[in-house]
Amino acid sequence: MERTVSFGNSTELKNVIIFNNVQVPHYNYVGDSVLGYKSHFGAGAITANIKSDKKLVTVKFNGKVLETNLRKFGAIVGDNSEVGCNSVLTPRNNYRKKY
Repeated sequence: MERTVSFGNSTELKNVIIFNNVQVPHYNYVGDSVLGYKSHFGAGAITANIKSDKKLVTVKFNGKVLETNLRKFGAIVGDNSEVGCNSVLTPRNNYRKKY
């Protein structure tokens, strides 16, 4: 975990790579994920880190599907991204700020 990270009340972090200036303020669960620089989670936002079918997680990147060989893999949240209150980020997806 980098410096200047803010996480608060009832927030659980599990196997997360967190870059500088990330805010995960309250009532969040973030598991097996990557949170980019200055990303922000609204209250109650979570990352689901296991697929409902229990199969291995694949990741879409640059139009290709990549094998992770992992059963648990949450979300990749890009730099400067805002995740809305009570959002659920599903395995396999990449989230980034659209300009």
